[in-house]
Amino acid sequence: MYTQRLSLASCSLLLIVASSACSGDDTTTTSESDNSSTSTAPETTAGSSAGTDTDTDTDTDTDAETDGVNPTSGGGQTSCQDPALTLCNGFCVDLNTDADYCGSCDSPCEFGWACVGGSCELDCGALTDCDGFCIDTDYNPYHCGGCGNACGGDQTCAAGSCIDACEKLEKVCGDVCTDTQEDPNNCGGCGNVCPPPPANGEGRCDGLGDCKFACEDYYAALPLEEPTGCSLCDDGEVMADGPIHWWKLSELNGTMAMDSVGNAHGEYIGDVTLGEDGAFMADDKAVVLAPADAHSRVRITDFTMPAKEFTIELTVRIDDSMLDVQPYLSHATSDVDNNEVAILQNHTGDPGGQQITIGGNNFIHGRKIDDGNWHHIAVRWKSEEPDEEAEIPAGLTLYIDGERVTGSSTFAAEHEIAPGGVLVFGQEQDALDGGFDDNAQLAGALDSVVIFDKALTKQRIVEHANTTWCKKVYPVYEP
Repeated sequence: MYTQRLSLASCSLLLIVASSACSGDDTTTTSESDNSSTSTAPETTAGSSAGTDTDTDTDTDTDAETDGVNPTSGGGQTSCQDPALTLCNGFCVDLNTDADYCGSCDSPCEFGWACVGGSCELDCGALTDCDGFCIDTDYNPYHCGGCGNACGGDQTCAAGSCIDACEKLEKVCGDVCTDTQEDPNNCGGCGNVCPPPPANGEGRCDGLGDCKFACEDYYAALPLEEPTGCSLCDDGEVMADGPIHWWKLSELNGTMAMDSVGNAHGEYIGDVTLGEDGAFMADDKAVVLAPADAHSRVRITDFTMPAKEFTIELTVRIDDSMLDVQPYLSHATSDVDNNEVAILQNHTGDPGGQQITIGGNNFIHGRKIDDGNWHHIAVRWKSEEPDEEAEIPAGLTLYIDGERVTGSSTFAAEHEIAPGGVLVFGQEQDALDGGFDDNAQLAGALDSVVIFDKALTKQRIVEHANTTWCKKVYPVYEP
């Protein structure tokens, strides 16, 4: 049951409809005392003749309201039984709380305002009314903690207190300034806590507001396509592709650099430090080459590079970026004394970066890796026709940390590397096994150098980077 308010003009048109209301044979009686409506047929005597019906129906509304409002009157009340209510325009209302009749029958409140104690007040809900405006005093710098409490020019408002202004890109979360691009407890927005990482992993907010995880040292994020966990690194993926040479550079003493899969053993020369922690496994070691007059290096003599295609992978760390050229690998032959093959970082060009030399052809890409961290470098070269079935293009492709960064389908096309020569790690040869430059030597460390006599697919190179270099991959983690 409910009562609908109608305007006074409408009340004159109100029809109270009952059965046969328009015949004039019936009468309708409305009782305000019990809110019942009784329809009575024409009166007859108990002894009326056959064929005369007597029909008396009485309907009583048991849900009538107790405040004196007749639900069938549609707002046409003439009095209110509840003394706390006031009759306004045919409605029984509470002048203390009714926003249409606030304090008196002709005092409606504006939209968005409430009637409180017979007066119209701004309805701000959880906010605060400051001079007719709804204000969030937790974060408004002009009304911080209360109306009129303005923060200083270099301050902002956080949780009702004035604090020093946040740095660019920071947001106020609670009562502190937070970088929601990097804070794992507020990643991408205040209160967005990153889920816990998998076993042997460490969580982080990736700098773009996404929750990701990294694997601890010597663990790789697997499976590669959509990583969900961290597995202990091993050399199985590299060995599965049949390398022809692999210098792990893990010796603890002596002068020999062992080729673990071939017979091209090398020699440590100059100021080298063996047994440094590597990038591979917990027991993996690396060699540190210090720039010196002795031109610290690893030398492999009588070495033949694959003639028409190869993949070279190495794990390197640059500790000092002050030198103009940081050579990782240099191969010179008796026919071409000046770097038949070279892989290095060159600072002298504009913009400089990774440089690959094959047969006198130079290719430079602008990415540098002189940040003191381990990096996986892979150079794939195929001098002749592409392998379309394996999706291996001809020419040169450079990968850094498992990511393809550049390539050229025509680089050193149709070139064939001459047999023999000297392979050097850490120096650039301007002559066969010589011509070293004090300003062109590696100031850092090498963990391993692997050579394949074939062009590997992108998938295999990425697998090698992930499982042997054990880089900290940050895939999106969805628990």
